[in-house]
Amino acid sequence: MPRASAGVSIRTVAAEAGISTGSPRHVFPSKADLLVHATELVGRRAQGRIEEHLDEPDPRALVLAVIKELLPSTPNGGPRWRSMSRS
Repeated sequence: MPRASAGVSIRTVAAEAGISTGSPRHVFPSKADLLVHATELVGRRAQGRIEEHLDEPDPRALVLAVIKELLPSTPNGGPRWRSMSRS
């Protein structure tokens, strides 16, 4: 199975963000640093969304809420992030 990060580059991230390729290179010396930061950011955002449900008294409702927060979708049913795949 191909790794999802294989299509990620500083160049593609900069293009997606609408910035020059030099901008992310000042903050992230390598692609690995960029991917680590992105993974940590996704984790923190998911944790924040999950924490909003921790006062749910019904265990079944709590589990369903957590699962929904971990699924890659937005309230309108679209993806939380766009695929880097251009195929």
